[in-house]
Order: sequence, then C-alpha cells, then structure tokens
Amino acid sequence: MHSNHPKYTEPGVTPASQQVAGIKTAEKLASVATSETTTASKNVHVRNTQYSWIEPVLFLTESKYLNIGMLKMWMDIFPTVQVAATVPPPAGIPKGIGWHIYHTEEFRSEVWNRMMKQSAASWVLFIEDDEKIHLPSLPNEGELDERNWKPALVQWSESKVLRQSYQIRLVANTGEDCFNGKHLPDGTTYITSRDIDLSDVPILIYRGSNPYDKLNAEGELSVQNPSPQVYLVMGERFFDKGKYVHASAQYRKVLKLPKILLYDRLAAMNGLASCLAEQYKWTQAMELAVESINNEPCQRLPYLILFRIHQLAKRWGDAHKCLSRYYDLKKETSSANFDKMLSEEPTLEYLAEIAFKAGLREESYGYYKKLHLLKGKEVSAVVLKRLLLFAIEFSDSRQAMRYFDIIFSDKITDKLDQKTEASFFEFLALFMKQGWYEFASERFRQLLDNQPSHETCMRRWLVALLKSKDIEKARKVFAGIQISKKAG
Repeated sequence: MHSNHPKYTEPGVTPASQQVAGIKTAEKLASVATSETTTASKNVHVRNTQYSWIEPVLFLTESKYLNIGMLKMWMDIFPTVQVAATVPPPAGIPKGIGWHIYHTEEFRSEVWNRMMKQSAASWVLFIEDDEKIHLPSLPNEGELDERNWKPALVQWSESKVLRQSYQIRLVANTGEDCFNGKHLPDGTTYITSRDIDLSDVPILIYRGSNPYDKLNAEGELSVQNPSPQVYLVMGERFFDKGKYVHASAQYRKVLKLPKILLYDRLAAMNGLASCLAEQYKWTQAMELAVESINNEPCQRLPYLILFRIHQLAKRWGDAHKCLSRYYDLKKETSSANFDKMLSEEPTLEYLAEIAFKAGLREESYGYYKKLHLLKGKEVSAVVLKRLLLFAIEFSDSRQAMRYFDIIFSDKITDKLDQKTEASFFEFLALFMKQGWYEFASERFRQLLDNQPSHETCMRRWLVALLKSKDIEKARKVFAGIQISKKAG
C-alpha cells in the first residue's frame, strides 16, 4: 500500500552503519558517580552531615546487587542508610545500616510506603539495585520544599542509545502513602492531587539496565491508579514489534488521563507522533511533534521525527534546521520521558550530509571538522577526503595541507596503488590551481624519492618548480628527464 513511500526509520534508531558509536554515556556517568562517592569516602573520617536532610533507601530485588562498599560510602555521606531486601543481612554489613526484610509477594510500592513511614528523615530517597546517585545533583537543604519536589532522572544505555526516564524517587516524609501501583511505584496521584510542583532540575541516577525490562505491564493495570508509565511501556513494546496501531492506542490512553505529569505527557505525544510517522501519516506526525516542542522545547525525539520526515521528503533546508536545533540542545537536560538521544558522532554525520544537500557548504565543512575533532585517528577516509575538498574550495591552505598529509603521508613511502595514485595527483592538481606550488612540489619530490623512475610525477614536479620560480632546481629536474630519455 505504501510501497512508493521512502522507508521511515524510527528516529533515534539508526541503521547499523550509522549507529551511535563511542562511549556508553550512562555507564561512563555511572563510573563518575562511583568515583565521586569513593573520593568522598576517602576524605571523610567522621560522619559527613552535608546531606543530613536526606535518607537513602536501597531496595534490592536480588541479593546479587548488594554493594557493601557502596553502603560504606553512603554511611560517610548520609546520617542514616536503610536497606530493604528479601534476605537477612550478610556478614560485613557496616554497623548502623538499617536492614529491613520484606516478603517476595509484597508490592514494591507497599514496601516503599512502609519504609518511608519508618524513616525519621524529612526527605527519603529510593534507590534500586545497582543504581548510582550522581551526588552533585542532590539538592541543598534550602532547595527542598514540600510544595516543589525534585524528580529523579534515571539514565541507562540501550543498544548504544542513551535512554532516560523520570521517576519520583525523592519524597517529602509527610507520614502519608506517596506511592501507588505494584512494582512500578508511582507518585503521580499524590503529586497532582496536592498541586505539588516539580522542579526543572532533577536528581541524576545512573543504572546499567532498562528499569522496565522485567515489568509485568498488564499486571500493573489491575490497581486503581496505575502509573501512566505502564501505558508508555506497553506502547514502546508494541512499537518495537511494529504494531503501531496497538502502540498508538496506549499513547492515546495516557493523553486522555485527567491528571498527568509533563514528562509523561511529552513521552505520549512523542510516541504517538512516531507511530503516525511509521504509518506514513506524516502531516499528523509533524503537527504532533511541533505541538510537543511547543509544550517543551528542551527534548530530543520530536526534532528527530521532524528531521526524518523532511529528510525523506528531500526538504534539505528544513531537515537541517530541525537537526541543527536538536544539536544545539545536546548539553541540555531533556524534559521528556523515554526520550531517545543520538550521540554526537551520528548527529554530526547527518548534519554534514544534510547541510551539503541543502547547499550550506560552509556549514557542512564546519560539521565535518567537528566530526574529525571528535573521532581523531578513527575518522573514515571518506570524511578526510571531504574535508580536504572543502578546505581547497574555501582556500583554507593550512587545513588542506594538513588533511592531505593525513591521507597520504603513510602511503607516499610505498608504491601507491592505482586508485590512491590517481587521487594523489588529482588533489595536488587542485593545489596547483590554488597556487600552492611549493607544497605540491615537495610532495612530488617525496614520491620520486621512493619511485625515481615515475615519469608522470617527474613532469608534474617540473611544472610545480617552474610555477614556484625555483628555476635552478627545475633545470636539474629537466636535465634528469633528458638523461633518462637518452638512456632509454
């Protein structure tokens, strides 16, 4: 039915050849968080009360996640630390740790509500399994307000794509139950029913896996007020299976809820826009993506949706504008749940290509330079040749000479293959047109040092010498050519 349409690929998930490369951001940040905590532990010899207003509760689904070293660090940072597990504490647990055993059949929300009531702290922070707290993101005491909570931004890496989910983890200890749901504790009802605001600056938590992988989404729907994120998870699962109509239905359910937090609303709008785009309903998808951006500009997926649709429609200028805006936001924290973020490398690749097609050659050159700076020696030969051509086009002699040497310096000492030799002479011919005779002359000489009988190179060297007005050397080269001809 849609065979004439260009194929639409879900924004944020690129083909294998263009998938996000480099570091896994969530894991790197997690290691940074661990390092910071380790440093704090080494430097503190008495109980540090800089976070005396927060009590962390570590909820363990399995004992394998227990990190005693982490608990010791926390003991140096927080006044009290609590652990909820299904087994008794093992040997080596630091003194002063509060250890609470819960039954496997209990819902996580029940355990969290109980743990909160047992805490004497004014604020309780819930952490799961192998998660790590980014300590600098924790609020000062003066920043905490029972009428304005800080959400937690949980991040992880999945298929080399950075993923994230906002959750309510830091809660004011009012003595009331804050969490609904079963194994996906949700504070939406509590927050919206009391008109509590959420801060724009979240607490950062890093983990090694998707927190929703083991979630029984259908089972969560049996409670009175299930988390909106249950529908979002179901929508994403349908989407990943290519069941876009079923996925759309889940996202629409979220949008019809009477009370919903902004980050979940954005996720539903973006999910529905993705479904519409996959079904080639591009006008509707674009309208919804624009509406999502109007609700909150600081996110990622709607820009990628718009970019992809414009790209497939060959509207190169519009495609560049959308992706450029996306790139401008790379250092900003996204406000949308389940957002998807390309790393810098594929983003720059797309930008360079689209800018070139849009006729924005100088911008394309700039993106390629950034890509080279990012990749270093790992940059592809294709990118290097494009950089060299751009540098020549814009008379950027210093960079042109640099790129030429990067491409050919290792090859010039060997006998060049036919393709490389042709490229070598073509680029130096462009150098000659720019009037960069001395550089071209020196590279011809280098090639002749390794291939002294290369007549084509000898003749071109002679021309370069004459153009650079090195007459004496040109005479010697000419004499050499004549002798060679007589000997032949």
